[in-house]
Amino acid sequence: MTNHIPIAERGRRNGEPRQVRQSRWTEEESGQLADMIANGKTFGQAAMKIGRTRNSCIGHFNRVIRKNLGWQAR
Repeated sequence: MTNHIPIAERGRRNGEPRQVRQSRWTEEESGQLADMIANGKTFGQAAMKIGRTRNSCIGHFNRVIRKNLGWQAR
């Protein structure tokens, strides 16, 4: 059984629908997000690369990554 929910169209960017994933975050995705933010990328840039929304990336970062890293993520 997979934890993947089908990709859904959310919002529009340049008139084209964006494809975003609606599933649980994997360890790989969390690592990618943490690395990109640590390297100075914006949440929007990270979201485009990972295939999630900007708000999803911000929420995940604040709830999970920052909590685990503590002061390092401030």
